Amino acid sequence: MRGNPAFRPGPGEGPRPARMDTPPRNNPYQTGQAKEESMRITGDHRALAIEGRLDVRTAADARARLHQAVDGGFGDLVLDLARLEFWDATGLGVIMGTHRRAGRIGRRLVLRSVPAQLQRLLVATKLHRILAVDGGIAEAHGIIL
Repeated sequence: MRGNPAFRPGPGEGPRPARMDTPPRNNPYQTGQAKEESMRITGDHRALAIEGRLDVRTAADARARLHQAVDGGFGDLVLDLARLEFWDATGLGVIMGTHRRAGRIGRRLVLRSVPAQLQRLLVATKLHRILAVDGGIAEAHGIIL
């Protein structure tokens, strides 16, 4: 009944006063700086390298950068993952979306230096059959497919 002018908030229903005795928490979702530090993409429309984390927090920036690279060139786009430290399902979705976008315009996304843990994930999800991996997955780590 907050719209009622006669309504007066009871205990716990009104705004909370600010506490002055505790410092504000550093929330990485509020500042772009923490996000930038956790993921970095370098390169151009022919070859890119991802460092750090490719996850839900960095997905939007990574997607924009990868799509820009796909749209700005021709031929293979090599994505070096040697310094990729962490990824989640959202990060894998960014890679798959980039693969699809590249295919629609006649390009191919090629993954290079794929970490062993990500290689196992690609095999488990059967994405190794769809994505181009430089040097292949089975040859690099003796994974039986």
